[in-house]
Amino acid sequence: MELDSAANIIRSATATNAALLMQQWKLGTIAAGAYADLLVVDGDPLTDLRVMLDPEKNLKFIMKDGIIHKNELN
Repeated sequence: MELDSAANIIRSATATNAALLMQQWKLGTIAAGAYADLLVVDGDPLTDLRVMLDPEKNLKFIMKDGIIHKNELN
């Protein structure tokens, strides 16, 4: 998969959907006052989006609504 197409897929899942919901200041962004939903992936989804297909293995940190649900970064 080309870098640009992977970036577009990720953008569609985050910032584009936030804009469609008219929530671009709260969703799809990492900023003060935005909702704290974060995923830290072991790998580079911009070069290989398939790292997102095995969340048990590749998702190392999950935060939803500011609450940490998984932390394998230590």
